[in-house]
Formats: sequence, C-alpha cells, structure tokens
Amino acid sequence: MVTNRDEILFVKLVQKENRYYALSRVFAPFTSKQELYGALQILKQIGQGIVGAVG
Repeated sequence: MVTNRDEILFVKLVQKENRYYALSRVFAPFTSKQELYGALQILKQIGQGIVGAVG
C-alpha cells in the first residue's frame, strides 16, 4: 500500500516465471464513502489472506 495521505495505491508482487508488480487504481477515500469502502475491502482481503496463510 502506497499513500500520500490523500490517495491510496495498492501494489502487488506477481510471482510467475517473470516477477512483476501489478498496480491498483488510485483510491481517494476522502472524496466519497464508495472510495473509502473500496480501499477497506482490499485491506480486508489482505488481512484474510495473512490470517489464512498463518492459520
């Protein structure tokens, strides 16, 4: 997750034959509730992935 305090960008390392980074669209959570909701959904998915990998 990369942020400049007003916007959020998610970066994902894709590990295939050649590694590369995938970038999300830019979220502006202070613009609307939908933007905040979208960013929180991604954070929730990341959290579930971490818990699933550990547990």
